[in-house]
Amino acid sequence: MTILGFKIDFWTIWGFVAQGFYFARFIIQWIKSEKEGKIVVPHVFWVLSLGGAAMTLVYALARKDLVFLITAILQFFLFGRNLILSKNSQTPIKKPFVAGNYTDKYHSKNPINQFLMNRFLNDFRLFLQQAQAQNIQTICEIGCGEGELLKIIHQYYPQAKIYATDAAKSEIVKAKKNTKGIPITFSVQNAEKLNYQNKQFDLVVCCEVLEHLENPQQGLKEIKRISQNSIVSVPIEPWWRILNLIRLKYLKDLGNTPGHLNHWSVAKFNKLLKQKLKVKNTKIPFPWQIYYCQS
Repeated sequence: MTILGFKIDFWTIWGFVAQGFYFARFIIQWIKSEKEGKIVVPHVFWVLSLGGAAMTLVYALARKDLVFLITAILQFFLFGRNLILSKNSQTPIKKPFVAGNYTDKYHSKNPINQFLMNRFLNDFRLFLQQAQAQNIQTICEIGCGEGELLKIIHQYYPQAKIYATDAAKSEIVKAKKNTKGIPITFSVQNAEKLNYQNKQFDLVVCCEVLEHLENPQQGLKEIKRISQNSIVSVPIEPWWRILNLIRLKYLKDLGNTPGHLNHWSVAKFNKLLKQKLKVKNTKIPFPWQIYYCQS
């Protein structure tokens, strides 16, 4: 479609929406300042700024415009830093516990989500295969959620005794229904204080749990205490939040998925993990990082 000689396509509309974010922030700031009778930069100003920068970044990549791309990258990090400072200056509010996966990542119909999830699951299966050399007889999944990984674990270890825990009773109910027919011992437990014996399990699985814990170091200490071998994964930050911002999710929280209390880059999490466990293998199925470890 052409208007006044200008070609209008999907990315043109995308670009206008991005500019709309920038324009809206000034309108909101102006209204807020008029009410206060002084110049005020509200928190939402930086939220909209970051959203606009994220959309402009995608626009620049799609158009292959180097000028826009460099500008958008600089804006993204500057606005992101200002948003963090703005948020830190506010009175902290204790967020409620979020049970299970906030979105159904395992059954998403989005082809990009499916592609990313399949890469993660392929690496997870690879680590299950690697662990087979250790004569695995007992397995525990910490933070089992709805039980999707339990089904895969059972495929590789049909004769093993499987245990599963989650902090939320509602997730245990879902997992029991989802894994019907598979002999699994379920229990509601806190990952920071597990009611298991030392070295009780040949293999412990803890995928996307540590980022939810108030004390992830204690969570790792518990994994080491009860396991011989372990598979551990967490999201890669800040890319996890950047991807959320690009798809315009959780803008108010800087792209942070509800329930995520901890944020690690690959280097930072690797360093934390090595304080408690021996890392034997590492895979980076973006936007996750997954490790095969021994105690």
